[in-house]
Amino acid sequence: MGVLVGSAAVAGAAVSGWAYLSALAVGAALVMLGHPSIGANFGGMISAAVTSLAIAAIVIACRPLSHSSRRSGRLRFAALSGLGLAVIGVCAALILRDARNLEEASHIGRAWRALTQRSGGSGQLAAIALRKLAMNIRLLRYTAWTQVLIAFLITLGATAACSRGVFLRLRRHHPGFYAAFMGGLVGALAAMAVNDSGVVACATLAMMPTLAMLGYAADELAAGGTR
Repeated sequence: MGVLVGSAAVAGAAVSGWAYLSALAVGAALVMLGHPSIGANFGGMISAAVTSLAIAAIVIACRPLSHSSRRSGRLRFAALSGLGLAVIGVCAALILRDARNLEEASHIGRAWRALTQRSGGSGQLAAIALRKLAMNIRLLRYTAWTQVLIAFLITLGATAACSRGVFLRLRRHHPGFYAAFMGGLVGALAAMAVNDSGVVACATLAMMPTLAMLGYAADELAAGGTR
């Protein structure tokens, strides 16, 4: 799941100068992960939704508008609200489609029916959340992906501290890639929170944007672009 979402974000930014293509590519991954016949992965669907929204929000926030500051703020808010409602609508449609299929519903559809059609649904939701939390704590202690995630964080921190100009040039000259990188990191945090294998999902989602960013930084440093 993490590799799919992270790769979609980076690939969308790499193949086109249109900054929103990355968000659309992650949106396609959202449909694949949330569709009951293809992915049926609730955590992956939510992670992709957060990643797609974060990428679009960063693109909108960084793009200058030729209007007054007040009207510019309203336009940005309207655009973000519309995108948020669209993503929520897609997720809701996938969940409801799954829940209505009584014979072949995935765990997502069964959980939704248990939550909405049976007594004690909130208690079942709490039990699911506690199970996810317990699994995440266990994985943080025992999986090697924890060390991978820490290595990513240290490497990114060192790169940002030593080559701040690289990040500024990335934002200025490659806004789509910058949005994909930052949105991927936001999505990785969401993946940590909503997936059973939180640290694994987080590390694999962050892997592609991080490696792409390190490759860009290496090219800039090799070309003598540091300031």
